[in-house]
This record gives sequence, C-alpha cells and structure tokens, in this order.
Amino acid sequence: IFIANQNDGSTTKFTNTTNAFRPCWSKDGTKIAYIYRNAIYVKELSGGSAVKIDDTDGAWNPEWNIDDSRLLFNAGGNGISLFTINIDGSDLQNILSTSSTGEIWAKWSPDNSFILYDKDSDSNTDLFVREVSTGSEQALTNSNDCRFLDWSSDGNHIVFVRGDDLWEMRIAALE
Repeated sequence: IFIANQNDGSTTKFTNTTNAFRPCWSKDGTKIAYIYRNAIYVKELSGGSAVKIDDTDGAWNPEWNIDDSRLLFNAGGNGISLFTINIDGSDLQNILSTSSTGEIWAKWSPDNSFILYDKDSDSNTDLFVREVSTGSEQALTNSNDCRFLDWSSDGNHIVFVRGDDLWEMRIAALE
C-alpha cells in the first residue's frame, strides 16, 4: 500500500508487505486499516508497526465507525458473516451470518446507529439495514443485483449499484 501526495504527486510506501489491500482511512485520518493474509491490520500514519487486530478467516472490507473505536468487516468460510470489533482486537461481535458465498458490502450510518449492507438470499442480492442497538433488520430493496453501497453524509439517502446503473434512495423510515 502506498500513500500518494496530491500536492506534488509523490508516493510513500506505507506497508512493507506484498498483497496488502482494501485500505481504509480512519475518520480522524491518523490510521489505516487494511487486509493482509485474510486478517485485519491497523497502522498509524505517524509510523510504527502494523497491529493485527483479527484473524477471522477471510476478513474483507474493513470500515471505521464514527469515533474510530470499532471496525465493521465481513469474513468468509462456509458462508459470509458480518462482524464488528474494537481496534484493540477485543469484543468481536458476529452481527449477521448468511449462507451466501459472495461478499457483503457494509457501511455504518453517519451516526453509527445503523449498518447498511447487501446480502444474497435465494440468488438475489438486495439491500438491508440493521439497527445496531436492537439488531432489527429491514429490507430496502426487492429487485436483485443491488450492491456497492454508501450513505449520504446526513444519513437520509443511500447510493448503490443495481445491475450496471447507479441508484439513489431516500431512507425516510429511518429519519
């Protein structure tokens, strides 16, 4: 993983390994989480060694919460699960398991009260939202092939890909 300087076009090598991927900046911009050998690592931009925080089989797509204290990620195996974990490696929580063999794209809502994700069910991929405090899940689409998603900064809209098109949806039920 390299960090590019937008001002002068220079790059700085951030990791000393090959095959590190899926980097994700912390919200405060001081750390990067990434995947290496199916595990999640976190490294400070100021230097030092990377810290392995989890080695759940097939860890993928790390996503920081609002205060940089937890990561959301999915992992494979005999299906796909969605997890959260403290950045010190404690309090691993499995919040969703599916029989899907594809990956789950998941994002915290801007206020961290919801998690938006896609999941396969009966060969259809649709969007769901889960309330963090209660674990209640609500389907947002029923149209298949919905994935690659994100929240608006105010948390009232989502954007996602359906087929080859980009879609936007207002999330009135969550307001």
